Amino acid sequence: GYTRSRRYANHKNGHKYSDDHDVLPRDEDPVKAESARIFYAKYKQAKLDPDYMRMKKAHQAQYEADDE
Repeated sequence: GYTRSRRYANHKNGHKYSDDHDVLPRDEDPVKAESARIFYAKYKQAKLDPDYMRMKKAHQAQYEADDE
């Protein structure tokens, strides 16, 4: 989702950490950053969609029932 798209926008190869587990410097790709902004805007729009909210509630109810 959005988090992964931001990672590729910030790190062209998608790797945030080096082999030594140090955070690599950012190398922002403007095209991928714009793609991440579009993705996030559509994500927020979808979260407010009545059909999405109905299906999300049904999905959560199903899996909460499975946990009991």
